Amino acid sequence: MDLPERMRMLIKIEKETSGVMQGFIAGRCGYSQKDFSQLVNGYKPIKADDIEKFCVGMGIDPNTLYGWDEREHPALENENSDQRIG
Repeated sequence: MDLPERMRMLIKIEKETSGVMQGFIAGRCGYSQKDFSQLVNGYKPIKADDIEKFCVGMGIDPNTLYGWDEREHPALENENSDQRIG
């Protein structure tokens, strides 16, 4: 699943659970409704600052956005491994 698809999925979940409209979510993320729609529908490239704004506005961390789960992340698979990040 690519990044715009993940964003759309998270927006859909947010809309269903809280009952807010996409325009409200766009405002929370710091975008106009038009720019937000272009971003999440893949018509506008997603930049690093877009990821930060989206995560802050949605109240999620980047790992959630990217669908990374610690149990599935290769670098975190074995805590006792000698191959550590950093």
